[in-house]
Amino acid sequence: MPERREITVSTFPSRCPYCDEVIEYPDLQPGEHRIKCKQCQREYIKIVKPLHEVSSTDQKKNNFKKIYDL
Repeated sequence: MPERREITVSTFPSRCPYCDEVIEYPDLQPGEHRIKCKQCQREYIKIVKPLHEVSSTDQKKNNFKKIYDL
């Protein structure tokens, strides 16, 4: 079976679910986080799932969409 490789396809900015403002998150640890949008002042919950198969240095890159070679 060939080795699986992870490649970055593209990145997408995170946006407020209410006003669509671009949001930059600090380095969030896995878990639930209450985020308040600076533009519309509304709160929402951001859930960060743990990345078991990725090293801790790559966990900071949580805005990447990833695909795997088959």
